[in-house]
Amino acid sequence: MADQLHFSEEAEENRDRIFRTNEDERERIFLDHEARRDQEATSRRDEILQDVEDRVEERLASIPPAPPVAPVMPAQDQFPQSMPVPEPGYEVPPTEDIEEDIPVIPPPHEPIPSSPRPSLPPHREDVDFDAHTIAQSIQSQVAEATSRYLQEMLDTLRTERADLDEARTEAARVREELDAERERRIIDVEAQNTALKEELATLRAQNDQLRDDLEQERQLRITEDEARREVERDEARNRGDDLVRQLSDVTNIVSETRDECARKRETSDERWAQKEAWHNDCNTQMDEMRQMLQGFQQAFQDEVRQRQAEREAEAEKPGIESIVQQLSEENARLHALLRELSDGWRAETSRQHDDLINAVRSTAQEQVPFNISGYLDEFSKTLAKEVRQLLTEVGELATRKSSLQHEIASLLEFRQRYDHGGIYSRGYPMPTAGMPDVPMPEAPQEQPPPPSEPEGPQTAPSGWRPVRQRRLRRGREGGQAPGPAQAHPPPPPPGPPAPMFLDPRADPRAGSWATWQPGDAYVPSPVSSGERPTPVVAAPPVPQEPPGLFGPRTPRSSYHGH
Repeated sequence: MADQLHFSEEAEENRDRIFRTNEDERERIFLDHEARRDQEATSRRDEILQDVEDRVEERLASIPPAPPVAPVMPAQDQFPQSMPVPEPGYEVPPTEDIEEDIPVIPPPHEPIPSSPRPSLPPHREDVDFDAHTIAQSIQSQVAEATSRYLQEMLDTLRTERADLDEARTEAARVREELDAERERRIIDVEAQNTALKEELATLRAQNDQLRDDLEQERQLRITEDEARREVERDEARNRGDDLVRQLSDVTNIVSETRDECARKRETSDERWAQKEAWHNDCNTQMDEMRQMLQGFQQAFQDEVRQRQAEREAEAEKPGIESIVQQLSEENARLHALLRELSDGWRAETSRQHDDLINAVRSTAQEQVPFNISGYLDEFSKTLAKEVRQLLTEVGELATRKSSLQHEIASLLEFRQRYDHGGIYSRGYPMPTAGMPDVPMPEAPQEQPPPPSEPEGPQTAPSGWRPVRQRRLRRGREGGQAPGPAQAHPPPPPPGPPAPMFLDPRADPRAGSWATWQPGDAYVPSPVSSGERPTPVVAAPPVPQEPPGLFGPRTPRSSYHGH
């Protein structure tokens, strides 16, 4: 109840605080609107006054300036000081005509119409009188416009003031209504407070009665709890004794079970250790076997890849027969080219020699000193360049031919290695003829008995034999190979047949055409009647002095015809 009363008081205070806050906010908003309305009225009044002043200034600025007025003589009668005194012979026109002649000032924002010129003669007094009249009319118009605008401004101010009065009246009425509403709410709040206080008193009385009832019930419950606790205490004591007996029995059983488990654990550990050792041995053996199988598999795959690569390489390489055919065609073409060069060179030399002889014979009867030796030397020098070029080309062709022969020899040697059914012979001995560092095998003293012929057919040995041209060239470069004029060593006695390679002691020219020197038993075929025989040039005798290109030199002191 106290909490409910406290909550109700706090709620009432909150409502009162919210009401006062709303009222203060409403009052502040009303005062702000009033101040803004007063400020707007003041600014509007200032704008109206400024507009009136601007219009007056525009009207005054639109009036043309008055012409200069001559100095006025002092007045004789009661005329104003600004009015000129007319001369005695001048008659003043009627008032109506004067008023008609005064130009009417148009309203603002309209062009000023030009005034008609007076029909009277332009006297000085007339000009002054007209200017004074125009000034008076302007002043009257300005005063009228000013009064009219001031009247409008006053009307506007009165209207604004009336609006302000009405707004103040409305604000006062609203304020009175708000005060009445506030008084009514205050009365309502006081009535609610009174009702709440009465309700609070009622609740307090009920709370006191409820407190007494609760106290009686609490005492009764305490008594019942004491009796119940005593009964529960006796039951718990008996139950504890039973539990102690049961726990002692369980403890004995657990001790026996623990001992049995310890024995079983020891037995299980021993078995597990044996099984683990056995598993480790099995895993080790399996790992070794797996590694062995992987090694076998890797070796097999490597061997397969190697064989596949070898087969692809062999498939990509051209055949030995095609290579030999190409080399044979190249050799024939080179022989034809050499023969053509030799024939052309001989024909050109013969033609030049004949031309030279004819020229010498045609000039032999002239009685002039003629140095034939000098001309021949110059001709020999000129011809030597061409001969040197031809010899260079021949040397290049010979070098190319030698390289082709080396390639053919390598191919033949490679084929000889795979001669037995296309199987590589690992024990194939390399020929060592012509190599200075390799000892030559001695010839056997006795010939071995001929091998027995097999029952089945055998593959005939290949007719190709390896060529040792490369080793001969290496010996020639080292200075150990014999020159072309050196005699060849005699052939060794015949030995056992060598199906795989030639006897290194045999003549290298006997089974190969890769050298430049023909064999001793070589006999050239006779030349047919249709071909031109190649002349054989005999070796010239060795003179005392170095000979020229075409024989011994002619003494330089001799002249033809002396």
